[in-house]
Amino acid sequence: MQYKHCCILDTQGVYKGLALVLLEPDEAGKLQEKVQHYTPSEGESLIEAPIPIMRLYAGADGFIKPAWDGSEWRESATNEEITEWEAEYPAPTPAPPSESERLTSLEMQMTDAQIAITENYETADGQNTDAMLALAEVYETMIALQTRVAALEGGGKANG
Repeated sequence: MQYKHCCILDTQGVYKGLALVLLEPDEAGKLQEKVQHYTPSEGESLIEAPIPIMRLYAGADGFIKPAWDGSEWRESATNEEITEWEAEYPAPTPAPPSESERLTSLEMQMTDAQIAITENYETADGQNTDAMLALAEVYETMIALQTRVAALEGGGKANG
């Protein structure tokens, strides 16, 4: 048995729902369409078109009041209707993270902290080395000056 799904449109082309249509051969073998479990009202029409994506909650993608323009679906709800609908169907509150998500997050934070500490240590170590070299130069200069002073005080020959 062959079948198809058709979108039900009201007189303004606004989507109302979906209908199952059976395709059964008549006595001549020509396929006849028989709508199942639905009787279209006056002015309603059935079209073969992709089913419109309906918006599930405020902020989600999809339509609130889709209308068929002959080639694609468009939103036909007014701004006021959209505002009212979004107030009635707010976005769900996000679920709290699971234990494994929390552990993964903590592990990542710890790794980031370890990397930062290592980088700071390496930077400080390089700075300490530079400071130590500068201190060594100052110390050598002081020893040279002390030697000169001692030579001048004692009458001996000064270095340099």
